[in-house]
Amino acid sequence: MVRTHQEAGNHKENSLPMVYNQSSWRTPDDGRDSAVVRFEAFNAAHPAFYDTLVDLARAYLDGTGHEAVGMQRLIEHARWDLELGARGELDIKLNNDLGAYYSRLIQYQERDLAGRIPTRRSPGADEWIDELRKRDPGDAA
Repeated sequence: MVRTHQEAGNHKENSLPMVYNQSSWRTPDDGRDSAVVRFEAFNAAHPAFYDTLVDLARAYLDGTGHEAVGMQRLIEHARWDLELGARGELDIKLNNDLGAYYSRLIQYQERDLAGRIPTRRSPGADEWIDELRKRDPGDAA
């Protein structure tokens, strides 16, 4: 079954339209990087994870007065919060490599967080966000 990100339950108006195949997490034949496919599938299947990352970033930055927060810190905290809240019923399997995509997506979609989550060079994630900006320049942060 192919669904868009919005159909998967993400309530954000400016959320990225993504398409994934629920029955397969493998790289499609369209030549896209498997990390992109895995990220888009995970993000579509777990929209609360994105929202949690955004909430944690804002809380950390507002609460500490720091200018930036690392994505890995946010991911680990989000895993903890979501799994604890689900009382063990939720087992989030997120490869750490996908943090590069989340850091770029959050900074792209959340104006107040732009430039506040440091990134390192990541050819796949850099290419992916550049393509998103070309397709959807009106929603840029």
